[in-house]
Amino acid sequence: MRLIFALTLSLFSAPGLVAQTANVDATDGENSLGKLPCAVLQSAQLGLCAYESLKQGQPDVTVRVLIPGGEIRYIYFEDGKPASTNATANMTSEHHDGKIYVFIEPYERYEIPESVLLATD
Repeated sequence: MRLIFALTLSLFSAPGLVAQTANVDATDGENSLGKLPCAVLQSAQLGLCAYESLKQGQPDVTVRVLIPGGEIRYIYFEDGKPASTNATANMTSEHHDGKIYVFIEPYERYEIPESVLLATD
């Protein structure tokens, strides 16, 4: 289990993945990969979480985020706004300065640049 986690962590920690958009093999080329600021624990400083944005048809996007501990958080966007998540807790959001700030109770925080929703290769 530790080996799998270490390999996953090293893959997502590879240089060049931060704020990078890339085609994803075995997809239609509309997805993008990168890292975005996130925190999932009380009082935690923002770190970087690997993400993949999955185009669901303009302007709908699903952002899939690998959060610390190996869980995957899905944030579903409709018309460029966060609409729902796979978390069972309450979700709120704010939008300013070119970023969408998503808060999932009690402690999760994500800073999603608008470019993640718009990026296609």
